[in-house]
Amino acid sequence: MQTKSLQTKRALRTALLVLLLSVAGMGKGYAYYSFSAVCETGQTLYFSYTNTNTHSVALVAPNYNYATGHNTWEGYTQPTGNIILPETVEYEGVSYTVISIYKDAFYGCTNLKGNLNVPNTVTEIGENAFRGCRGFTGYLTLSESLRLIGKDAFRDCSGFKGDLTIPNSVITIGEWAFSGCSGFTGSLTIGNSVTTIGNSAFSNCSGFTGSLTIPNSVTTIGVSAFFKCSGFTGSLTIGNSVTTISGAFSGCTGFTGTLSIGESLRSLDGLPMHQFSHIMVASGNTQFDSRNNCDAIIETSSNKLLVGCNNTTIPNTVTSIGNDAFSGCSGLTSIEIPNSVTSIHDRAFLKCSGLTTIEIPNSVTLIGESAFNGCEKLTTIILGNSVEVIKSGAFASNPRLNMVYYNIEKALDAPTTYFNNDVDYGYSAFCGCPNLTTIHIGSEVKEIGPNIFKDCNTVHFVVALGPTPAVLDAGAFSDIVDNSVLLVSCGKRVTYYSVWNMFPFNNIIEDCDTYGINVGAVGSGGTITPSVTEAQMGQEVQITITPNPGMALVSIKVVNANDPTQIIPILPSGKAASTYSFTMPPFEVVVMATFKSSGASVDENNSIEVAVYPNPTNGLLKIEAENIKHISISNMLGQVVFDGKVGGDAFEYDFSVQKAGIYLVRIETASGVAVKKVSITR
Repeated sequence: MQTKSLQTKRALRTALLVLLLSVAGMGKGYAYYSFSAVCETGQTLYFSYTNTNTHSVALVAPNYNYATGHNTWEGYTQPTGNIILPETVEYEGVSYTVISIYKDAFYGCTNLKGNLNVPNTVTEIGENAFRGCRGFTGYLTLSESLRLIGKDAFRDCSGFKGDLTIPNSVITIGEWAFSGCSGFTGSLTIGNSVTTIGNSAFSNCSGFTGSLTIPNSVTTIGVSAFFKCSGFTGSLTIGNSVTTISGAFSGCTGFTGTLSIGESLRSLDGLPMHQFSHIMVASGNTQFDSRNNCDAIIETSSNKLLVGCNNTTIPNTVTSIGNDAFSGCSGLTSIEIPNSVTSIHDRAFLKCSGLTTIEIPNSVTLIGESAFNGCEKLTTIILGNSVEVIKSGAFASNPRLNMVYYNIEKALDAPTTYFNNDVDYGYSAFCGCPNLTTIHIGSEVKEIGPNIFKDCNTVHFVVALGPTPAVLDAGAFSDIVDNSVLLVSCGKRVTYYSVWNMFPFNNIIEDCDTYGINVGAVGSGGTITPSVTEAQMGQEVQITITPNPGMALVSIKVVNANDPTQIIPILPSGKAASTYSFTMPPFEVVVMATFKSSGASVDENNSIEVAVYPNPTNGLLKIEAENIKHISISNMLGQVVFDGKVGGDAFEYDFSVQKAGIYLVRIETASGVAVKKVSITR
């Protein structure tokens, strides 16, 4: 029951409104009243801003709080239980149509329950209209005439269940409109007249399931619009009018179907796209910017397909690997980063627990925060010589990491400690790597940046391959243990001692031994000829690689003869016959090369019909083609696992004895050559 003083205040405020609006000339026919009515379920509701021309009213809260700037129920009895909102109300014998649920109308009414049906006469739901009404337990049905859903309109109404359908009449979904409405358990349908989905409009609505379609009418999707909507399990379709999406789907990890990209989209950032089974780009979209995305776009005859999580080869058209590109991609066992890539952004390979070796090509200049953080099986990292910035925690929390080939001319790391989501970004790029025991400093290194190996207190062996010591910045090896060993080339001990006299190693040892240089099998691809068959550590070795007729060189690897997971950097790849060089490490090596049929890229069939199935497979692979003559199978290190003549139209190979990963299958027939990429799973 309201008090007399409140009634007096309300009457005075209404009279003042009428006077002010009459003076301002707001328009003939507007008589601004406030009155109450009893709805069908017995609650008292309040209405205001009566239009005598259209006989329409807005549903409001009964009291305006000048301290907070909100309409409130202070001093009035809030409605409780199930509530049926009317389409019309009677006042002094006249019927009025309810066309608006005004700002703050039910803000904080936590005792409502059951379903909420917004009448079809309502065209606008104002800011905070139902914010914090957490008592609802049923379904939400919106007006078929609704045009605007205001900012925070249903924010934190977490009790709704079932589907949510945004009617076709709606044009704008305001910022935070449904944020925190986590109780929905069905699909989200967005009407085909919506043009704007505001910032965080559906953030933390984790209960939605199935697929999501952004209709062609939508031109703007705000930042964090679907943040942590992790319940979606199907496909995501982005309509033809959206041009840029930045962080709108961050934390949406449930999608498993197809990502369909419309004609206008140019960039999409913050969505871990490896989760999709495949990605379709509209045939009219020729400008989709893969630099802001996970890996690469491969063009086919009718559309474009994004390379997914189970693939390991990124095409050389890609210049950047975006935020969260392969984040959490535990099935990824190897990745080849082409020389076209110049930057690897934050969390790009975060928690890729299947990776064992990472080779960063010389083209890369930036490695983002936690880019390879938490890759629990990672043992070896090879850093190219063009990296300028390694951000905090880039290679942190990798418990099996034991070898780093450091080939950077200079690395800059701004040490910071802070928390973002559930990721702990440490001081050092390599902190939290308790088994990191060996660091190889390449001959190209000119300077070792500050704090780059801070907290690496398990390192006891540093190999410096260069003839001239690099400049050490402050704290570069501040936590190296005192009994560690620095291994330098023959005759370089005095040189290193004079420059690195502050280096925390008790022993600086020269290595004057020689190590063997072997040539790996290349099948029918070509020949590898090293300039020498053995060399000392730090000595430059030249190798000449010549593809056979009809073949082209794809990549070159130099690996430890006793541990092929340790790969010594050698670039470039993808070139024709030429001479390359590398600096000899302190162990025996094997030089390997991968070739392909010239003019044919992986998965092109050169106009011949070849069937390779099942793909992926965990064992038997079947190959069918007319008149097969020769088959060669190699892994991504260039090691040939099968090479032989074949007769007939069918061949089977058992991969059960091979390691999981990607293999290249070269099939030579009477009609031509095909190269197929096959994924082996376990």
